[in-house]
Amino acid sequence: MSVLVASAQPDSTQRDDQSNTLTLSAPKVTIHGGIQLWARYNQNNPGTTDPSGVTSSHFEDIAIRRARISVTLNWNDHLFVYTQMGTNNLSFNKGSAKQPIFIHDLWIKTAGNDHKWFIGAGLNGFNGISRLSNISYAKNFMLDNPGFNYPNVEHTDIMARQLGIFGGGYLGPLNYRIALTKPFTYEQTPSLTPGIATEVGSESFAYKGYFYYQLLENEKTSSCYLPMSYLGKRKILNLGAGFDVHPKSIQYLPENDEGYTIQSRHTMAFDVFLEHPLQNNHFINAYLAGYAYDYGPNFLRAGGIMNIGQMTDADRAVFPQGPGNAHYVFGTGKVLYFSSGLGMATASKSIWQPTFGFTYKELEGLADNSFSVDIGLNYFQQSHQLKYSLQFSNRPVYKAQGMELVLESYKGLAIMQVQIYL
Repeated sequence: MSVLVASAQPDSTQRDDQSNTLTLSAPKVTIHGGIQLWARYNQNNPGTTDPSGVTSSHFEDIAIRRARISVTLNWNDHLFVYTQMGTNNLSFNKGSAKQPIFIHDLWIKTAGNDHKWFIGAGLNGFNGISRLSNISYAKNFMLDNPGFNYPNVEHTDIMARQLGIFGGGYLGPLNYRIALTKPFTYEQTPSLTPGIATEVGSESFAYKGYFYYQLLENEKTSSCYLPMSYLGKRKILNLGAGFDVHPKSIQYLPENDEGYTIQSRHTMAFDVFLEHPLQNNHFINAYLAGYAYDYGPNFLRAGGIMNIGQMTDADRAVFPQGPGNAHYVFGTGKVLYFSSGLGMATASKSIWQPTFGFTYKELEGLADNSFSVDIGLNYFQQSHQLKYSLQFSNRPVYKAQGMELVLESYKGLAIMQVQIYL
């Protein structure tokens, strides 16, 4: 859905002779909106209880994963103002139901001819690390992002956005984006256990960038969000690499407990993105990414999307990753991620697409490495505008055994999603 406001002048500016000032003519206004509805069945982690304190082996719910409205003001393709508002993660949990609508993005950008370069500032999602860290939520062939692609999420950012300046563009087949941001203050009190790093509030700026070399067709993007699928309309093969560095944001006590150490958090990645049409309007998508995270010794961070489980302190001591659908999202170590989909067009121009993904994690704080799988099916009734998805996933559960965290079992999750995007 778009709304265009026509200018009274052919140029993007006009002069007011009486005031002798230069004013901008009316911009083109583009409005987009989207919603993703979830119905879930989750096998709970061991030790999970419901709100009444009764042991709970599973939960089911209907939730709003995302609801967004975005507005772009465009003056003659050189000056842009972009804002996105909405809410995330509304489940039957009363706390989430009271979550307000908030600003996700608010930035201004100026661009050169044909967007060969641009520079801007504001609350933005021009992230480094990987393509998956700059993903368009509405144009993903997997049901959702895996989480570890956002190493700051909800700690020093607002839903993967930070305040700062950014720039980017392309030099022939090389597309690039860089940013200097001021991360939001980390407000949690660090728990200093000798030999285990934790995040700490830092006044330092963060530096990030993402670069990808395009071997087939070139992409020209005007926003910070990159699609994971053009539904077979493009021939794309990109090789990418990126980084995100936040100085003085990690703190830990050495094993000998002789004073704490402050260090930078370093994250980097490489990736490969492929989309290619096949015969009979079919197409293939594939994405491979490798991540290297340095959060200090034995750092781990657990979380779960719209996690509604509870757990006693005694059970948390045994299963420290937490209740419900919690899992170790990332930590110091390496993560390998792969996803793929095969799009099959029908005579009615709708598309069926089976999908497959896996994640391999080798994290320093875990005694055993983990391997999780996502198997899904998309039905694009009307491109990305009306899409139905079903995905089955598993996640590892770790148990404290002495001073180590060992792999205890796997639990399952099923999600059905309806996406409407206009």
